[in-house]
Order: sequence, then structure tokens, then C-alpha cells
Amino acid sequence: MEALRIFLEELSDLETAKEGKQSLELTQGMSENLAEENSDLCVNCHTTIEEECAKCGDRRWHMNCLTCSGCKREYKGNLEDRLWFPSEQRVVCRACGSQISDKLVPFERASRLKQYVYLLRVALARLLLRLRQGANLPHTSGKAIFAPFAISVIDDFT
Repeated sequence: MEALRIFLEELSDLETAKEGKQSLELTQGMSENLAEENSDLCVNCHTTIEEECAKCGDRRWHMNCLTCSGCKREYKGNLEDRLWFPSEQRVVCRACGSQISDKLVPFERASRLKQYVYLLRVALARLLLRLRQGANLPHTSGKAIFAPFAISVIDDFT
């Protein structure tokens, strides 16, 4: 129980995370654009992706949003048949891509688990951004509210 008490005391000290010289972002190698408003949204339909998806760099798509912008063929489950056309910011199938002389980039599959991890990293990056901007977080903004309550709850169970 002592370890849990120490953990909760450290967790309640959000000022350390806000002002620390080596933030969690640096230790995890997070991309700076994870905190952006649209970083967790599908490039095509602009809704949150909470299942297996396709990714290309920092961008992500629902699998059913990979319709070819040229011939309008819908995605049929073969990710190798879809390519990203970066200079025009659009998805094309291999057939339409064969007529394009510019560089085309293949998509990668991100499993549901990898997408959940990505969404957690987005949430953490947004939290760190808020802390750096000096925003108060509801119910956890300082030791006076969080730590005594959590410690008293632990004391009740010991």
C-alpha cells in the first residue's frame, strides 16, 4: 500500500510534468502534431477512428474510406491495391496510380490495438499541451483536491 500512496502523491503533482526539463513527450519520441485537433480523425470523413485502419505517415483512414479518387472503386480488403498520392493529397488504386508519374506511397495496416495505443498517445499529447499552456484540469488540478482524497480512500481500505 505504501507504493500506491507514493504513486498517487506523484500523480497529484502535475506541476512537475508541466515544468520538467525532460517531459514524457521527449522520452517517448512523440510527434509534435499528435496534439493537433484532427490528429485522431480520418483524413477522408473527419471522424474518429476506433478500429483497424490504414495509415500513411501521420495520416489515418477508416478502411472503408479508401475509395479511389480516380475511378471511384470502393476498397475491397486488399490494402496493397491502394496508394497515397501526396502531391495531390488523394487516394488512388493501383490501376489509376499506374497512370501517375509522381511518387505514390503505399499504406500500412494499423491493427485495432495499435490504433488504441495511438489514440492514447494523442490524448497524452493533448494533456501535456494543456499542462504547458497552464490550463487547469478538472478535479485533478492540485494536491489540495486530489491527493488528500485519494490517500484518505486508501487509508479506509488499509
